Amino acid sequence: VVLESKTRALELLAHLKGTVVNVIPGFGVVIETTGALVQGIWGAGGEAQGVLKMLVEDPGEQLTSEAIDLGCHGAIVVGGSLADLETLERATQMQVCGIIVGSIGVDLVEQASPPPCPIIATEGVGQVPMALVIFELLRSHAGREASISGVTRLGGETVRPEVIIPLPKGEAAPVSPRFGDALKAGARVRVIPVSYTHLRA
Repeated sequence: VVLESKTRALELLAHLKGTVVNVIPGFGVVIETTGALVQGIWGAGGEAQGVLKMLVEDPGEQLTSEAIDLGCHGAIVVGGSLADLETLERATQMQVCGIIVGSIGVDLVEQASPPPCPIIATEGVGQVPMALVIFELLRSHAGREASISGVTRLGGETVRPEVIIPLPKGEAAPVSPRFGDALKAGARVRVIPVSYTHLRA
């Protein structure tokens, strides 16, 4: 009796472009890349890749359904805020890969569950404009491929939604800030608010 087992190749897509620097047998690989990283406050959905497309001129400008056209097919669109379900439905019709905004309306949080694509709100829930420094960073990389993840987990091992924009090959990486240095006048910081909803009055 001859027993022959068939093997099947499993194609596992990487979340981002980079270089494999380590292989973990039976588990996966470690990929290293150089680029820009933006972490959000609120997110939903999984992972996606696409070209960044700016749909607003101002970080406080609301993303509307009229701004999403055929040119947004397969793209990651950027707006100041997201407040209505019609815009999400339009994004689904145009097969948008992901949405990055400053904030998402309170009512839309439940209506967008599960979302048609990964959504990231850099400032959280409500009507808050996207931080200017983040808006300008995304605008400076418009037209480049980005990887986004809407996965959010608070408490324990905190996981925040994020945008990763790998640098093209051959482009010099910017000088990274040194963590741990004392704060001084002119230093740029990002403050993330803490939820106190679990506390009793």
